[in-house]
Amino acid sequence: MLHGNDDRETEIIPFADLAADDWGLAYERVVGVVYELDGFHVEQRGLTLGLLDRGIDVLATNVEGHQAFIQCKSGNKKLGKQGVEKVLYSGGNFIFEHRRCPKPEHVLAAPNLDAIMSKQSRWHFLRHNPNEFGVKLVLREIPWPKV
Repeated sequence: MLHGNDDRETEIIPFADLAADDWGLAYERVVGVVYELDGFHVEQRGLTLGLLDRGIDVLATNVEGHQAFIQCKSGNKKLGKQGVEKVLYSGGNFIFEHRRCPKPEHVLAAPNLDAIMSKQSRWHFLRHNPNEFGVKLVLREIPWPKV
């Protein structure tokens, strides 16, 4: 069982029992648990809002008020320039409206960054107006837990 910082138990479901549509939601929960274990309060937007999450799957806030706006990519579908632009645009609009700290992070999390992004796509993501609105752009590899 996985536990968040509120001691709620998260049931472990065998990977073989997940439907194709459930992989993304399962990965979003994994990312949320990682942030909870790091001391953040986590809002699981993708799990609770589905397609209405406006591109931000997980919103994590620590006790100092620092915010991480996280977009999760669990598959191996490559993000080219257009995909990176979509991630930045959809998440950026939500961040602009909901930021409550001076330098929030806009995080793209994936179990394997090499599987979804070329070096050029990574460069495109990280160089994209990193100082615009004072948002820090972050690529974070969060692997699936070993069972």
